[in-house]
Amino acid sequence: MRLCSSRDVRHLVGARGELLAEVSVDSVTAERIGAQDATTHWTEVEVELADDGDPAFLDAVEKRLRAAGLRPAGWASKLAKALADTQPSQPQKKPKKAEEPKKAKKAKKAKKAKKAKGEQPASPAPTAGDHVLTYLRQQYDTLVAHDPAVRRDLPDAVHQMRVATRRLRSTFRTYRKVLDRTVTDPVAGELKWLARELGANRDQEVLDHRLQSRISALPRPLVLGPVDARLRIWSVPRHHGSRHEVIAVLDSERYLDLLTALHALLADPPLLPAASRPAAKVLPKAVRKDYARLAARMERALALPPGEGATWPCTTPARRPSAPATPPTPPAPPWASPPSASRSA
Repeated sequence: MRLCSSRDVRHLVGARGELLAEVSVDSVTAERIGAQDATTHWTEVEVELADDGDPAFLDAVEKRLRAAGLRPAGWASKLAKALADTQPSQPQKKPKKAEEPKKAKKAKKAKKAKKAKGEQPASPAPTAGDHVLTYLRQQYDTLVAHDPAVRRDLPDAVHQMRVATRRLRSTFRTYRKVLDRTVTDPVAGELKWLARELGANRDQEVLDHRLQSRISALPRPLVLGPVDARLRIWSVPRHHGSRHEVIAVLDSERYLDLLTALHALLADPPLLPAASRPAAKVLPKAVRKDYARLAARMERALALPPGEGATWPCTTPARRPSAPATPPTPPAPPWASPPSASRSA
């Protein structure tokens, strides 16, 4: 995907010349590389209130824009709109007309009779595939929505983007009976690569926060010299270096290919036969299997000598999502005993 954006910035000022808001008009052209007739163009208008500005002024500007025919954007980012607008359309085959069986004719007449009486036909219950795909689409939207936030170096943006990648991978692995792993495994591998590339920046964020919080908790008489300044001198170059690496990753062809693969997977999901079954019969069973694997790993870890390395292999399975399912409460594992009877690991 190739995006080209031209921005025109105007300032809205008050009677005394003070800045009230900044208006940015973006003229965007998107081209899907390798596709025929996959080009789209649109214009975006963004209004950012000045520091200490009155939100009522922003409301007044919105009314003027609506009166001029503008409407709020229906997409989270430029990339999301570009992928949606340039998605190749597949020609639909016209079904052949065939003579309806007698049973089908009777069912149709009965359906019409119900409608005439004012009765609405019951909608089918969501299947296991419906639940899983809804959750995957939510995480994909979160991933795309945090792309510009990471580029702007907004707080917690890298962390939220990594969480979305981890939840996507975990959903692929947990619900392997719903989605074909021969299709999802390559995408999961690329998500793992993205999370690893984002990890360096996130590790620096966590380290800076912990050092700053520990220093702030110390009594002032114990903090001698320009400690805060030295901490900034040490952390700022490292943060900028890791941030430049993250931006390079987000600008790479490999990242754009990953977004395209995710979009294609959700547009044409590789559903297995279990996906058409009721969600209550498929999803809780998958979550219980993950729970059983976690319990087995915890038992093996508690059997080892105390140490951090004993519990590390158990952290990754514990992070797998159970959001699409609502399983019954599993029995308490042996390692969930009261503190007095447990051992540290």
